[in-house]
This record gives sequence, C-alpha cells and structure tokens, in this order.
Amino acid sequence: MNTAHLTKVLKQCFKAGVTPLVWGPHGIGKSQIVQSLANELEFGFVDLRLGQMEVGDLIGLPAKEDGRTVWLKPGWFPREKTEGILFLDELNRARLDVLQAIFQLVLEGRLHTHLLPAGWKIVCAANPSGSEYFVNELDPALLDRFLHIQFRPEVSEWIGWGKETGKIRSEVSDLIARYPHLLGHQTSDPVIEILPSPRSWEMLSRVLEGLEDELWFECAMGLVGREAAVAFLESLKRESETPVRAEAVLSGYPKVKAKVRKYSQGKKVRLDLLRITGDELLRILAKEGKAKEMSESEKKHLAAFLDDLPVDLAFALVKELAKIPEINKFLLTQEKFAEKLAQAAQ
Repeated sequence: MNTAHLTKVLKQCFKAGVTPLVWGPHGIGKSQIVQSLANELEFGFVDLRLGQMEVGDLIGLPAKEDGRTVWLKPGWFPREKTEGILFLDELNRARLDVLQAIFQLVLEGRLHTHLLPAGWKIVCAANPSGSEYFVNELDPALLDRFLHIQFRPEVSEWIGWGKETGKIRSEVSDLIARYPHLLGHQTSDPVIEILPSPRSWEMLSRVLEGLEDELWFECAMGLVGREAAVAFLESLKRESETPVRAEAVLSGYPKVKAKVRKYSQGKKVRLDLLRITGDELLRILAKEGKAKEMSESEKKHLAAFLDDLPVDLAFALVKELAKIPEINKFLLTQEKFAEKLAQAAQ
C-alpha cells in the first residue's frame, strides 16, 4: 500500500473504529505520515516507541489517596475532551508485560485504570520479522484485533515529497529517479500470516462502508488474509453480473439504477440480464391483483426502469406490459410510453 492509499485507509479505520497496524521496515516514513495526518485533521499527536518503554512508563506511578493506592497518569497520556492520534511504534519490539498492557488499550481503550479519551484514535506500527530485526512474535489474539497494512511508499511519492519539502537535494532525487532500487526497502513479501475470524469479517464490513472499491482488496487481505480476500473479491464479481431483481425495481429503483444503466449503457452491455429482469416483472405484474395493487411510487419506479433500457428492449417490454389492463392505463398517461404503444398498434 502506498502513501496516498495508507492515508485514506487510516481515515477509514478511524470512522469504522478499527485499529490499523502498519508493517514496514525502518526509515520509510510511517511516523511522519501519521503525524502529517494528525496535523491535517487538527488532532493532537503522541508518539510512543514501545521497544524503549517499561510497563511503568505506560500506566504511571502509584500514589496514596484517601488511604488507597491510585495510579497517576503518565505525562504523555491524553487529556480529557481532546482529540488526537496515539501512535504506538515498534509494537513487536515491546516487552511481554508492555504488550499485555497494549492489548487492553487496543481492545478496550483502557490502560490499567486510565481510560483513553473518546476523541483519540490508535495507530500501531511494527517492523517485519527477519534477520534484519530483533522482534518478538505477537500473540494471535492480539493480531486479530488489527487491520494489517503492508506499507511500501512509491519512489515517485518520495521524490515528490522531497521536492515539496525541500529536504532532498535535486542531485539525490535525480539519482533515485534513474535507479529506483537504490531507495531501498522495496520488498513486497507478506509480513505475517493473517487468518479470518468472525471478528475480522465484522471489522471488514465496517471498514468497507463508504470506502472506494480500489482499496477493498488490500483491506480484505489485512483483515481476513489473502485466500479469504481473493474469495471475497471473486464473489463480488459474480454478484455484479447477476440480474437485477424485479422486486428491487418496484420497491426501490434508485438503489439499483446504476446497475441497470451499467448493463444498458456500459462498455459491456448485458441485454441477457436485462431481459431476465423484464421477464420477471411481467410474471409478477401479470399475477391476478398485483397490478391493481401497485402504489404510485412503484409505478414511477417501473417507468424509470423502462426509460433506462435500450430502446429496442424497452419497446418490446412495453408492448408486453400493455397487455395488462392496469399497467396499460398507467403507460398511456406517460407521453414517452404512449408514443411507443401507438407505434405498436400500427
């Protein structure tokens, strides 16, 4: 996932209440991107390097209050009625007791006795396992709480960032443009094995709400794994090529209008699927009493559907519908269909 896509998915995670875990080697800008996003959203930003922390740094120090031991919030802990991003870096470098505390924070938004303010979002980051890094294996129960994002910035993005900020000399960016492999860290190998669970499917449903289609596959891979993500995308392709149900046309045509127009006017016209919908409408409306019971909204939806069909198919279907007395009366009140009926009578 490149920088632009990462920013979009992080925003979507915030909306969906899902915690992202960004995987990538050191020095590729994970923390800078999250901080830039916080600045864009006018959020506060707290950056914790978990590999350098002990559990006391997270939960604070004990104190005596009214004869009881209480825990003071550490200095970094967000204040009430504020908004921000808590960035937990080096997740898989953290000690076991620190990871246990983080587990509760990711799961419940709670750290010992401290509750994270509602306006704060959590983003985690980790380095991939391998000979380059000394990292710990993460508990599967903890991993199942995240949307896993494999981040790999594109060379063009890095060069553009360097020119925009003035932080990279032109001699350096020109060299990288000619020899992109010299930027380093271009591996695309999977970082961990991700397996689906009831929780991860529910999280995916939330993340996909309102997210652009081009990011669905990467998000699915990050939550349910490659195999399940491929099966999910294949099922979407099959669903997208199914006929529109007649009941959907009558009860709420605006919801299926785009699909009908795709079949009617798209690059790949599907007259076969449109005929199936038309035949189903004829069967439903020809049933005794059904046409008489049609509401005004259903009639309008039917008219809109007929209007979106290719001319020849619409003409043929109108001729058949006109054989139903109640539908014929309605069609005659619609100027564009009355003309078709007059042509058919000649």
